Amino acid sequence: RQLGDFKRARPVRQAAQEFGTAVVKRVHDWSKVNFDGGFATDLLWKRSDGREIGRVVDRSDMERIVDLVEATSDENTKTIQVRGMLVGGDVASKTFHFVIPDGQDFRGQISSEYDAVTELTLGRTYDAKIRIKTTLVYATEKETSTNELISLSEVRP
Repeated sequence: RQLGDFKRARPVRQAAQEFGTAVVKRVHDWSKVNFDGGFATDLLWKRSDGREIGRVVDRSDMERIVDLVEATSDENTKTIQVRGMLVGGDVASKTFHFVIPDGQDFRGQISSEYDAVTELTLGRTYDAKIRIKTTLVYATEKETSTNELISLSEVRP
Protein backbone atom coordinates (compact mmCIF):
# COMPACT_ATOMS: atom_id res chain seq x y z
CA ARG A 1 0.00 0.00 0.00
CA GLN A 2 1.38 3.43 -0.90
CA LEU A 3 1.04 6.70 0.98
CA GLY A 4 -0.72 8.17 -2.02
CA ASP A 5 -3.57 5.69 -1.49
CA PHE A 6 -4.79 7.75 1.46
CA LYS A 7 -7.27 9.83 -0.52
CA ARG A 8 -10.42 8.68 1.26
CA ALA A 9 -11.26 7.18 4.64
CA ARG A 10 -11.65 3.65 3.27
CA PRO A 11 -7.92 3.00 2.58
CA VAL A 12 -7.08 4.45 6.02
CA ARG A 13 -9.46 1.95 7.66
CA GLN A 14 -8.12 -0.88 5.48
CA ALA A 15 -4.53 -0.02 6.44
CA ALA A 16 -5.53 0.04 10.12
CA GLN A 17 -7.15 -3.39 9.82
CA GLU A 18 -4.28 -4.87 7.81
CA PHE A 19 -1.28 -3.36 9.61
CA GLY A 20 -2.72 -2.06 12.89
CA THR A 21 -3.65 1.38 14.16
CA ALA A 22 -0.08 2.02 15.37
CA VAL A 23 1.15 1.99 11.75
CA VAL A 24 -1.53 4.47 10.66
CA LYS A 25 -0.67 6.72 13.62
CA ARG A 26 3.05 6.62 12.70
CA VAL A 27 2.28 7.53 9.06
CA HIS A 28 0.15 10.41 10.40
CA ASP A 29 2.88 11.59 12.79
CA TRP A 30 5.61 11.31 10.14
CA SER A 31 3.50 13.21 7.60
CA LYS A 32 2.61 15.91 10.15
CA VAL A 33 6.24 16.51 11.17
CA ASN A 34 7.33 16.80 7.53
CA PHE A 35 4.38 18.97 6.54
CA ASP A 36 4.86 21.29 9.55
CA GLY A 37 8.57 21.51 8.71
CA GLY A 38 7.80 22.48 5.12
CA PHE A 39 9.46 19.38 3.67
CA ALA A 40 8.75 17.10 0.76
CA THR A 41 10.28 13.64 1.14
CA ASP A 42 11.91 11.36 -1.39
CA LEU A 43 11.15 7.79 -0.32
CA LEU A 44 13.15 4.88 -1.66
CA TRP A 45 12.75 1.25 -0.61
CA LYS A 46 15.09 -1.55 -1.53
CA ARG A 47 13.18 -4.78 -1.74
CA SER A 48 14.72 -8.14 -0.84
CA ASP A 49 14.88 -8.97 -4.57
CA GLY A 50 17.11 -5.92 -5.14
CA ARG A 51 14.40 -3.88 -6.88
CA GLU A 52 14.06 -0.26 -5.78
CA ILE A 53 10.68 1.43 -5.50
CA GLY A 54 9.67 4.83 -4.26
CA ARG A 55 8.44 8.28 -5.03
CA VAL A 56 8.50 11.86 -3.83
CA VAL A 57 5.83 12.64 -1.25
CA ASP A 58 5.20 16.38 -1.56
CA ARG A 59 3.78 18.70 1.09
CA SER A 60 0.26 18.62 -0.36
CA ASP A 61 0.23 14.80 -0.12
CA MET A 62 1.38 14.99 3.48
CA GLU A 63 -1.23 17.60 4.33
CA ARG A 64 -3.93 15.40 2.78
CA ILE A 65 -2.69 12.36 4.74
CA VAL A 66 -2.67 14.31 8.01
CA ASP A 67 -6.15 15.73 7.45
CA LEU A 68 -7.60 12.40 6.39
CA VAL A 69 -6.14 10.35 9.25
CA GLU A 70 -7.25 13.00 11.77
CA ALA A 71 -10.78 12.85 10.35
CA THR A 72 -10.97 9.04 10.27
CA SER A 73 -12.09 6.94 13.19
CA ASP A 74 -13.83 3.67 13.83
CA GLU A 75 -17.10 3.49 15.70
CA ASN A 76 -18.44 0.34 17.21
CA THR A 77 -21.90 0.22 18.78
CA LYS A 78 -23.29 -2.61 20.84
CA THR A 79 -26.38 -2.93 23.00
CA ILE A 80 -26.24 -4.93 26.21
CA GLN A 81 -28.83 -6.10 28.73
CA VAL A 82 -27.69 -6.07 32.36
CA ARG A 83 -29.26 -6.36 35.80
CA GLY A 84 -28.20 -3.92 38.46
CA MET A 85 -29.10 -0.89 40.49
CA LEU A 86 -29.90 2.63 39.40
CA VAL A 87 -27.75 4.70 41.76
CA GLY A 88 -27.94 8.09 40.08
CA GLY A 89 -30.04 10.03 37.64
CA ASP A 90 -30.92 13.53 36.62
CA VAL A 91 -34.05 14.03 34.57
CA ALA A 92 -33.18 17.66 33.71
CA SER A 93 -29.75 16.84 32.23
CA LYS A 94 -30.92 13.38 31.08
CA THR A 95 -28.02 11.55 32.71
CA PHE A 96 -27.85 8.24 34.59
CA HIS A 97 -25.55 6.09 36.71
CA PHE A 98 -26.20 2.34 36.79
CA VAL A 99 -24.16 -0.26 38.74
CA ILE A 100 -24.16 -4.02 38.25
CA PRO A 101 -23.29 -6.42 41.10
CA ASP A 102 -19.73 -7.24 39.94
CA GLY A 103 -18.86 -3.57 40.37
CA GLN A 104 -18.99 -2.50 36.73
CA ASP A 105 -20.82 0.78 36.34
CA PHE A 106 -22.25 2.77 33.49
CA ARG A 107 -22.67 6.54 33.34
CA GLY A 108 -24.07 8.44 30.44
CA GLN A 109 -27.07 9.97 28.73
CA ILE A 110 -30.66 8.81 28.83
CA SER A 111 -31.66 8.00 25.25
CA SER A 112 -34.37 9.89 23.40
CA GLU A 113 -35.81 6.38 22.88
CA TYR A 114 -36.34 6.03 26.62
CA ASP A 115 -40.00 5.97 27.66
CA ALA A 116 -40.40 9.30 29.50
CA VAL A 117 -43.34 8.09 31.60
CA THR A 118 -41.28 5.33 33.25
CA GLU A 119 -40.58 6.23 36.86
CA LEU A 120 -36.93 6.23 37.89
CA THR A 121 -36.33 5.21 41.50
CA LEU A 122 -32.78 5.39 42.81
CA GLY A 123 -31.59 2.36 44.76
CA ARG A 124 -33.98 0.00 42.94
CA THR A 125 -32.92 -3.08 40.94
CA TYR A 126 -33.68 -2.99 37.23
CA ASP A 127 -32.97 -4.86 34.03
CA ALA A 128 -31.36 -2.21 31.84
CA LYS A 129 -30.78 -1.98 28.13
CA ILE A 130 -27.68 0.15 27.52
CA ARG A 131 -26.11 1.16 24.19
CA ILE A 132 -22.32 1.46 24.31
CA LYS A 133 -20.61 3.42 21.53
CA THR A 134 -16.83 3.12 21.29
CA THR A 135 -14.81 5.43 19.04
CA LEU A 136 -11.15 4.87 18.11
CA VAL A 137 -9.40 7.90 16.57
CA TYR A 138 -6.52 6.72 14.38
CA ALA A 139 -4.41 9.89 14.67
CA THR A 140 -4.19 9.60 18.46
CA GLU A 141 -4.93 5.89 19.00
CA LYS A 142 -7.31 7.07 21.74
CA GLU A 143 -10.50 5.18 22.40
CA THR A 144 -13.52 6.78 24.01
CA SER A 145 -16.76 5.21 25.11
CA THR A 146 -20.20 6.67 25.68
CA ASN A 147 -23.18 4.98 27.30
CA GLU A 148 -26.83 5.57 26.55
CA LEU A 149 -29.69 4.21 28.65
CA ILE A 150 -32.40 2.87 26.33
CA SER A 151 -34.77 1.25 28.81
CA LEU A 152 -35.28 0.04 32.38
CA SER A 153 -37.57 -2.73 33.56
CA GLU A 154 -38.18 -3.12 37.26
CA VAL A 155 -37.23 -6.50 38.69
CA ARG A 156 -39.96 -7.87 40.95
CA PRO A 157 -38.92 -10.17 43.85
